Amino acid sequence: MLTWKGNERVLDIGTGRGLLMIGAAKRLTTGKSSGIDIWNKKDLSNDTYEAALRNAELEGVENKVEIRNADALDIPFADNNFDYVLSNLCIHNIGSQRGRSVVCREIIRVLKPGVPH
Repeated sequence: MLTWKGNERVLDIGTGRGLLMIGAAKRLTTGKSSGIDIWNKKDLSNDTYEAALRNAELEGVENKVEIRNADALDIPFADNNFDYVLSNLCIHNIGSQRGRSVVCREIIRVLKPGVPH
């Protein structure tokens, strides 16, 4: 449902093994797809930074991705940095309503203004 031009900057929050990050990277030509996660073993087994990197390599998009060990409560990117922010099976794992609110504010902070989302 997103309009892709190929030059977008995309962030996948809770990237896990990289499914959404890699899917976005496949739609990019000059853009970059970033993924962040804390790789909590209780959330998904065999879920590691190395698995995400390996999957990006297997899919041939390793040069279009950036993977960071980072918490969604404090997204380590500048304001107004991303065209799209994606997430699946992550935000619900944050235990408190306050924490989920913080993550939503962080998402708004890193999204570029005026981009349809």
